Amino acid sequence: MIYDPSYGNLSANKSKAPFVSVIIPTYNDAEHLEKCLFALEAQNYDQSRYEIIVVNNGFTDSTEDLLRNHPVKRIYYDKVKGSYAARNKGIECALGEIYAFTDSDCIPVRNWIERGVDNLIHCHECGLVGGNVRLFFQSAGNPTTIELIDNITFFQQEYNITIAKFSVTANLFTYKKVFDDVGLFNDALKSGGDLEWGRRVFSAGYSIGYANDVLVDHPARNSFSQLRAKVVRITIGLHEIEHQANRSILSLCWQIVSKDLLPPTRRLYQLLTNDKVNGFRHKVEAVLVVLVLKYIGLWTKIRLVFSSSSKRGG
Repeated sequence: MIYDPSYGNLSANKSKAPFVSVIIPTYNDAEHLEKCLFALEAQNYDQSRYEIIVVNNGFTDSTEDLLRNHPVKRIYYDKVKGSYAARNKGIECALGEIYAFTDSDCIPVRNWIERGVDNLIHCHECGLVGGNVRLFFQSAGNPTTIELIDNITFFQQEYNITIAKFSVTANLFTYKKVFDDVGLFNDALKSGGDLEWGRRVFSAGYSIGYANDVLVDHPARNSFSQLRAKVVRITIGLHEIEHQANRSILSLCWQIVSKDLLPPTRRLYQLLTNDKVNGFRHKVEAVLVVLVLKYIGLWTKIRLVFSSSSKRGG
């Protein structure tokens, strides 16, 4: 979409601001979701020009009671098929010209919608804008090794957009017409659906942009088990994408040998040069955790590749 100058400055012309549908999938996350909703209800964007859609993707906690106390459009999707299926359900009932995606454990800053819309409409033929996902730590200014690794490894939005050509759905703005053009998220994927959809958008000829001033805060993972689960989930999602693309077993094995076996030098360098990773013991601990996570992902991929091979008959 080409920027329409009649929108002008969104702060000064709120009545002309595009209508935005904010879509949030959630699953048994009432504690985080409440903080997210309070942040969305406090946005400086004209409240008559946006709606909040929460897709409750199956629940056993207090989420339903929580949602009754907030001005949101609620969708109860009890057939648990994953977050991308939930986002697609939200899209089905969205009224906006612009869709804004975030997660229930994110806390958008007060001007999140305004800055997201402004960046989107100023980007010529824009397919999506991804914003900054800023991690915060349990002890501010004193992150643990696990939290630092999470900060360096995941949610690297600028890299995602400029190099990998996608944006995570924790902080993503796009147009309804883009979904009309390239289709919905692939809800067969449990992870990596944002990557697969973003690359479809880019391949369709749209421009994509990173906006550092479109900001949400997100708690850093603080346990090894959380990081391990994230690595396994991402590895499975990437394998599903490769499987759907009908990549041969030979090409997947070559990727393992030529790329996946190599140590994660960029992440190790970022960790070892981080001023918060100080002292020999701290540095050794950080290196070991990164390497263990790397090869957990590799082992997961090897099992998936050879499992797929046996199902195909060799």
